[in-house]
This record gives sequence, C-alpha cells and structure tokens, in this order.
Amino acid sequence: LGVNNESLEEQLELEKQIADEKAKQLTEIKKIVSNNDNFIKRNYDLSITNNTVEKYKSQTLAGVYGVFNNCKLIYIGQSVKPKNRETLHFSRAGSRGGIIDEAPSKISKALGRGELQRDKLRFKMLEFIDDITTRLAREKCLIQRYKPIYNDLYV
Repeated sequence: LGVNNESLEEQLELEKQIADEKAKQLTEIKKIVSNNDNFIKRNYDLSITNNTVEKYKSQTLAGVYGVFNNCKLIYIGQSVKPKNRETLHFSRAGSRGGIIDEAPSKISKALGRGELQRDKLRFKMLEFIDDITTRLAREKCLIQRYKPIYNDLYV
C-alpha cells in the first residue's frame, strides 16, 4: 500500500490531539452557556421576587398597626404603607456593626440591643384608615388606652 506505519501513527496521534482540543473547547463553551443560563435565571428569579414583594407591600391599606411580642402589645403606630413600616421596624439596623442609636425605630433598636427577638414579634393591622387626621387621632387614642412600652405616651 505504500503507507508508512510511522506516518499513520503520527496522523492518528495528531487527530487524537485535535479531537481532545475540540472536546476541551466544547466543555468550556458548555460552562460559559451554563453560567450564563444560571445568571439569567437568578436575575429573572430575583426580578420576580422583587416585583412580588413590592406588589405585596403596596397592597396593604393605610391604617393603625400594632407590634406584639409574645402576644403582648408593645408598640402602636400608623402608616400609609404599613408593610414598608413593618420592614423598617423588624430590621436590625443597629446590630450589623452600626450604632444602635441610629436604628430607624425603637423596635429595631431593641432588636439590635437584644431586648427583643425577631421570631417572637408580630405585626398586625388594628384598623384601616385612609384619612391622615383620623388615623393620627386613632393612633393617639389607642396609645393612651393600651400604653405600649415602646411608645412615648401622649399626655
């Protein structure tokens, strides 16, 4: 046949090297596509989550709310966006290396100092009131009646 075994072996070895290189490239391409797909999925999931949370927060009507610790009323407040206020109260702004006195509310300050435990707290709407004047009057009345420990008492 006139084919030299040595040149055939060299050609086979060269083809094997080319096949190995193509397999490596294919593996790299698969990794890139997989990472990109995961990136897109994570961002899509995050987008859905953020939209859902914002929608949920905006659906709660304005009103007067109470914060309960082990079923005991410890704070009364009012808000146009109660779910945003709940997030504000239940954040531990002062416990993540910040100064506790800079926490956004008395509840979050107490969380930061360890006086309260997040899993024992409950946020409950007491009354739904759109009008700000009426809402403030009801908040004041309820604070005077129940005297929650984390409210400044109205005189």
